[in-house]
Amino acid sequence: MKNNVTQLPNDDHILDQALHWLSEVDRGLTPEREVVLKEWLAQSVKHKESFLEMASMWDNLDALAQLSDVFPYKSSSKRWYNQTGFYKIAASVLLCLTASFYLITPTGDKLVQQNSSSEYRELVATYRTKIGEHSTIRLPDSSILTLNTNSEVSVEYTLSQRNLVLKHGEIHVEVAHNKNRKFLVNAGDKTIEAVGTAFNVQHYNDVNIELLVTEGTVVVSQLLSNMGSKGIIDTLNQLISDEEEVKLAVTAGEKINLNISETVKPSNIKIEKIDNEIEKKLSWMEGKIVFKGETLQEAIEEISRYSPWELELSGEKIKQVKIIGRFQAGDIELLLATLNKNFKIHSEHVGNSKIILSL
Repeated sequence: MKNNVTQLPNDDHILDQALHWLSEVDRGLTPEREVVLKEWLAQSVKHKESFLEMASMWDNLDALAQLSDVFPYKSSSKRWYNQTGFYKIAASVLLCLTASFYLITPTGDKLVQQNSSSEYRELVATYRTKIGEHSTIRLPDSSILTLNTNSEVSVEYTLSQRNLVLKHGEIHVEVAHNKNRKFLVNAGDKTIEAVGTAFNVQHYNDVNIELLVTEGTVVVSQLLSNMGSKGIIDTLNQLISDEEEVKLAVTAGEKINLNISETVKPSNIKIEKIDNEIEKKLSWMEGKIVFKGETLQEAIEEISRYSPWELELSGEKIKQVKIIGRFQAGDIELLLATLNKNFKIHSEHVGNSKIILSL
C-alpha cells in the first residue's frame, strides 16, 4: 500500500542545511549555487528563519534588526539563541569551519581549496604592471590577457568559471571559447561576462568603469556583494531580494561608461557606437598614445597615466591647444621634444617630480 505520509524535516536537519549554506556564502557562491540557495530559502518560512539565525550569529547577535523589513513575519520577542540551542549551533559552526582546509600543490604557486561543499578553485596568479609598462599573458585556457600601465588583476579558475578581478588599471582580453566555463571580469561592483569574444576594461579611479567591446557580445550586470567587505547580512539581503537582476548586452564596436555608485540599469547607461575610435582606444597595446584633436588639457590626463612625472600647464591659453599625433607611451622626454618642435610648447623641470609646460 502506498504511503501518503510526508516526513517533515526536523529542526536540527534544517539548521544543518542553513549552516552549510552560510559557510558556502561566506566563501563565495557561484551563480549556479546562488540559484539553488534562493530556491531553498523559498521552500519554507523555517528555512529563512534558520538561515537568519545562522547569519546573525556569524556577524553579531543584534544583526537581525537589519533584516526586519525583509522578514516582517518574524515577530518573536525571545532571543533566537535561547530558542534554538545556541551552544549546540555554535559547536556545529566551529566544526563546519574547521572542515575546510587548504592544500598547496607541488608546483608551489597554485592554491587549491578543498571541502565538502565547494568546488575546486585554482588561483592562477595576480598580475601587475608598473607605471609606463604593459604586459601580455596567455592564460591556462589560451585566453590572452593584456595589461596596460599601472594595472593589477587577479585570475582564479573553477570547474565552471574563469574569474578575473580588475583591482585597478586597464586590461584587454581575448577570450577562448568554452561554453561550459563562463568567463567573468569583475571591476568595482560590476560583472562583465563574455564567451569567445574580445573586450577592453578601464578602471583607474573609484568613480567610472569604461567597457569597450571589440568582438562579439558581452553582458554586464551587478556583482553580488563581496562577503569580505560587506558581510553576510548584506549578501543575504541581495540574495533574497525580489528585484530582478538587470543584464545589459554590449556588442562589437560599442562602448559604455559605468558609474560605480549606480546600479546596472538601461536608464543609467548610454551605449555609444565608436567603430572609428577603436584603433585609437587600443593604441596602448602597441605602446602608443594617439591624439586626434584633443586639447592639451585632455591629452595631459592621458599622458600622466604613463609617467611618474606630474605635468602642469601654465596659463589658460595652453590648455586649449589642439594636439594631433602618435606618441610613444611612457617616453616623456621624447614627448616633450615633440611638443616643443611641432607645437611650440616649452617644458621646465621642477625638482625630480614636476614638469611645467608653457607656450
